[in-house]
Amino acid sequence: MNQELPSWIAFDAVGTLITPTPSVAEIYWQIGRRFGSRYSLADVQKRFARAFSQPSTDDELQTDEDREFAYWQRVMREVLDDIHSSIDCYRDLYDAFAEPQCWRVYDDVAPTLEALADRGVKLAVASNFDHRLLTLCEQIPALQPISVRVVSSIIGWKKPSSQFYRELANACGVAPADILMVGDTWETDVVPAREAGFQAKLIDRNASSPIPDHLRRLTELLPEGTIGHHS
Repeated sequence: MNQELPSWIAFDAVGTLITPTPSVAEIYWQIGRRFGSRYSLADVQKRFARAFSQPSTDDELQTDEDREFAYWQRVMREVLDDIHSSIDCYRDLYDAFAEPQCWRVYDDVAPTLEALADRGVKLAVASNFDHRLLTLCEQIPALQPISVRVVSSIIGWKKPSSQFYRELANACGVAPADILMVGDTWETDVVPAREAGFQAKLIDRNASSPIPDHLRRLTELLPEGTIGHHS
């Protein structure tokens, strides 16, 4: 990325900065087994994909902590419908994803955020997660340069809502055009951000996207010659 750096860069969280490790389905399978589930890992993978892929309605773009809690309870009950202590199982699942050890930071994140911060770029996270992301930002060293955290369950709106992006601009205190949004999902991180007046880039580390001019690594945000640019 050879152009002048923007004053702000906002990053999506899951799939852009961090990823579950092991996979979400495997964590569900492991914890489900402790509560008596007999589903195989392959079964859980299929069931989770089906439960998670149900489209959101416009009403569901409004959210809060209670709605997010209820949403993930519904997903758990659909995925692990063969257990008896569903509340206890859900609590263990919910708590697991608040722990840093359940997440891996992509290896291009730390050098990129550090280099951007050194150049005076202000950094934000803009995520459809819930309050657990705040804990992760505090406890994961690579995310420390991020100064603004815009989380859907706290502001009341999910991406791709235009209201989410208005809240992001307000939190950064600048015009949308001064913010570059970077995320791994075209439909929620790029298209609506551009419609709201932001700059926006897709990150696709697998190089599988047909979208032109996408990032393959976050280090591509840095000027040529920057230390860690090709790391």
